[in-house]
Amino acid sequence: MKNLLFILALLLSSSGVYGQVNPSKIQVFKTVDSVALEMHIFKPKQQTPSASAIVLYFGGGWRVGSPSAMYPQAKYFTDRGMTVFCPQYRTRLTNHTTIYECIQDAQDAFIWVHQHAKGFQIDKNKILAGGGSAGGHLAANLMFAPSLSEQKEAVPAPKALVLFNPVLDVSAQGYGNPAIVRELKSTPYQWDQFSPLHQITVDFCPTLIMNGDQDQVTALARAKSFQAVMQEKGNDCELSVFKGGVHGFFNYGFAQTKKYKPGTKNRYFYETLQAADDFLVQHGFLEAADPILIPADALYPVAQQ
Repeated sequence: MKNLLFILALLLSSSGVYGQVNPSKIQVFKTVDSVALEMHIFKPKQQTPSASAIVLYFGGGWRVGSPSAMYPQAKYFTDRGMTVFCPQYRTRLTNHTTIYECIQDAQDAFIWVHQHAKGFQIDKNKILAGGGSAGGHLAANLMFAPSLSEQKEAVPAPKALVLFNPVLDVSAQGYGNPAIVRELKSTPYQWDQFSPLHQITVDFCPTLIMNGDQDQVTALARAKSFQAVMQEKGNDCELSVFKGGVHGFFNYGFAQTKKYKPGTKNRYFYETLQAADDFLVQHGFLEAADPILIPADALYPVAQQ
C-alpha cells in the first residue's frame, strides 16, 4: 500500500503550468476488450526541420497511470518543434492486466505512430521513444522485445531513447521481478526477454538515461550497469546523474510530493529537459537553441523532515 501511495503521488506531481497544458488532439489508436486506448497528440506550431517526433510513455509501475503524466515534457518538446505522442496503455489496477498487455499496447502505439507518420508530416526515420520509470522500460523494450502486437507488421525500432529514471533491469536484483515472473507463467515468455539490461545488442539505438543518485526504486547501479554493457557493445549511451535525486525527481510538480509549499518549482525538471535537449541536438533530432531559462526560485526538492 505504501508503494502504491508513492506511485499515485508521483502521478499527481505534474500539476501546475506545464501539467495543465492540453494536447492538440486525442484519438483512439486501439480498442481491446471494449477498452478504447487513446493517443494524446501534441502538434507543434512550427515543426523542426528534421520533422522528428517522440512517443512518451507514462510510469506507474505498470499498475496505474495516465498519459497526462508526461504532458509537461510533451509541452517542452512540442515548443521545440517536435510532434509528441503520449499513449494510454492498460494497467494492472485499472484493467486487471499484466505486464504482457502493457508491452503489447506500447508496441501497438508505436506501430500506430509509424502508420500515421505521413499524416502528421513526420519523418519515419526520426521517431524516438521515451518515458519515465515503467514507461521508460516500455520505451526501451521497443528495441528488442518479441512482438506481442496483434498487428501483422513488425514493431519498428525507435531511433533514440530518452529515459527518465527508467526500469532497466527486471531481474531479482532489479525492479518488479516477482510479479513479472508470476504474470508471464501463462505465456511462452520469460522475464529476461523483457529486461533491457539483458537484451542489449550491438545495434541498440543511442540512449540517454537520467537518474537520481538517491533513487531507491530504479537504482543508479542498474543504470551504470546498463551503460557499461552498452559501451562494451559499441553503442552510444549517455548517463546523466542528478545529485540528491530520488525516484520521480524529474516531474514538474515533484516538490509538492516532498512537502514543499504549492507552486515550488523543481530545478530537476528543467535540468533533465536540458540534458534531453542537448542529447537530441547532438544526434540531429533538434536544432541548437539557447539554454533553458531556469526560474531563479527553482530548487532541488529533497525529502523534508
